[in-house]
Amino acid sequence: MITVSEIAGKINKLAPSFLAEDWDNIGIQVGNPDWPVDKIGVALDATEEIVDEAIETGCQLLIVHHPLIFKGIKNVHTGNTTGKIITKAIQSELSIIAAHTNIDHAENGLNDYLSNLLELDNVENLSNNLPFKKFVGYIPESDFEKVRTALFDAGAGKFGNYDQVSFSFKGNGSFRPLKGSNPAEGVHGERSEVKEYRLEIVVDERDLDNLISTYFEMHPYEEPVFDLFQPEQLQGEYFPARIGFLNNVMSLSEFARFANNKLNLDYSQVAGNKDKEIEKVAIACGSGADFIKAASRQGADVLVTGDIKYHEAQSALESGVALINAGHYGTEKVFPELIKNYLTEVEYSRAKKPDIIELEGQSSIWNLYTT
Repeated sequence: MITVSEIAGKINKLAPSFLAEDWDNIGIQVGNPDWPVDKIGVALDATEEIVDEAIETGCQLLIVHHPLIFKGIKNVHTGNTTGKIITKAIQSELSIIAAHTNIDHAENGLNDYLSNLLELDNVENLSNNLPFKKFVGYIPESDFEKVRTALFDAGAGKFGNYDQVSFSFKGNGSFRPLKGSNPAEGVHGERSEVKEYRLEIVVDERDLDNLISTYFEMHPYEEPVFDLFQPEQLQGEYFPARIGFLNNVMSLSEFARFANNKLNLDYSQVAGNKDKEIEKVAIACGSGADFIKAASRQGADVLVTGDIKYHEAQSALESGVALINAGHYGTEKVFPELIKNYLTEVEYSRAKKPDIIELEGQSSIWNLYTT
């Protein structure tokens, strides 16, 4: 039986909870982790209309981007919208999960999905201030290059505009295999000394689990030893934004039409010279004005985002960055598609996968009127 908690675990694998901002509220918001799930509905918001649609279509779980419960609530009653939604969901045994800033930040999350839609190449985080760990491993000389190369392939050693960054030096490792051990070298009961390399390498926190599993897989020892450090200067923080390159340079007006088509938008607001050449594109889903400075520092020609205010647009233009204000909804409405695709592809605890549907009751709250 597939349960709510199993689906929550799969969402956490895609978008780990530690990636969420401190102010955010993600994960299971309503329901019971042990409730069974045969059908999942996905939407941007847990509005009353969406919850009604989920119940009417037989969903046991609703996955949304924006949290239903954001700040603390003091009561749950049907006299207000949130209370009414919670009551309806529980009465119908409908659980609700939110994946918000964690999926904005995540590799293969919402911003990467948008980057793919806009056909960007060489996509990177829109910030050099990401959290890194220093991994230190001890590897026998005979296997050093094999293990180091595998760690590079696992994502370690990337920093700024460089990759395969590491430091190493030779030393002697000692050990005595005890009863029950299965040493790659040495004899039970006798101390051995082996020429080893100490390898120091930096790794993005998001690649850490993969790095450690690769280290254990490729290392010849039964009990590989490693140390993990948090250098003060590499603490950093995650930023839910990306930057990459178009295959073909185009004017701002051409790119705006291209972006509208790829994001399936009727219109967007554009700030900047329509003839400006666009090659390097920054993208931040939702409200992205905070990324104007980072986009300028990293040489973006344009920032695609939502919820841009007038004076923020002025500041962007002064720093040389054009803007496409595609709207909060416009840059996040692909969330249901992303989650549906992901949950369709992953493996489950039993052969029959849950049905996953994109709920249709969601649309932009804004309408465009012309004279």
